[in-house]
Amino acid sequence: MDRPNEAFSLLIMGAIAPTSDAKSYSVQSLALYRALNDDAGVSQALINLGFLYRVTNPDQAQIVLEEALALARVRGDAITIARALNSLANLAANVYGDFSSALTKLEESLKIQRQLSELGYSDTLFELGQLALWAGNYESARAYFEETRIMNEREGQGQSLFWSLAFLGHIEVHAGNIEQARSKLMSILDRFVRVDDRDGAGFSLEGLASLAVVLHKFDKAVSLFAWVDQVRAEMNNPRPILEQKNVDRYIATIHEHLDEDAFNTAYSVGHSMTMAEAIKLASEV
Repeated sequence: MDRPNEAFSLLIMGAIAPTSDAKSYSVQSLALYRALNDDAGVSQALINLGFLYRVTNPDQAQIVLEEALALARVRGDAITIARALNSLANLAANVYGDFSSALTKLEESLKIQRQLSELGYSDTLFELGQLALWAGNYESARAYFEETRIMNEREGQGQSLFWSLAFLGHIEVHAGNIEQARSKLMSILDRFVRVDDRDGAGFSLEGLASLAVVLHKFDKAVSLFAWVDQVRAEMNNPRPILEQKNVDRYIATIHEHLDEDAFNTAYSVGHSMTMAEAIKLASEV
């Protein structure tokens, strides 16, 4: 195999292989692209590594992503600039809690992609929707997620569509639209369960737990949050910073109404529930 094709093959393997192998493939790809003086390939390999480092070594992720962005800017490679900005924004928001920086990067990325009439910028809209939601800008969040939903449907992105609908359900909770929130979240919960997506089911149940707080059904809310905590622990999938802050606000409200014994009892109940029991409890919210 000639070296450019070898570098490209390693790049693809770095993007699709299990995490344990992906880093090795991406490092090899990066080394080959550097030897070939192929800055476009170098940027792609760096973005792969940024994704792989984001949890285990976020500072290194920041370094490689900044290099990828700088190289793309020199080349005027708009699509790679947008990809690097998205990755840096995700790191800023979900690892460092720098939401202002994340917003700036995402807005630049979206502007680039709109100017290019790129179809695949639903991920950027999705990230902007999350930032707007957790910041309390519900109308902006609704607009971003509605556009994301439409794009997901047009492009046949089934799983992404489910997540857009789940966030739209969360928005209804925050906006105080009780019936719409209950209907949307129960509907998308059923769809996540049908495809055996425990992460999505948990997020939907978390929305229903939030709704239970709004409705002062505090015992149910605690049990549902506890079930989601248990599932996330089993999956080694902690909440992103913004999502955790939102949950913490609801938990603080619950503590204002339940004493410690009542809270712990409800939490213990939720911790030991099956998914079927959690869904049944959510249907009673």
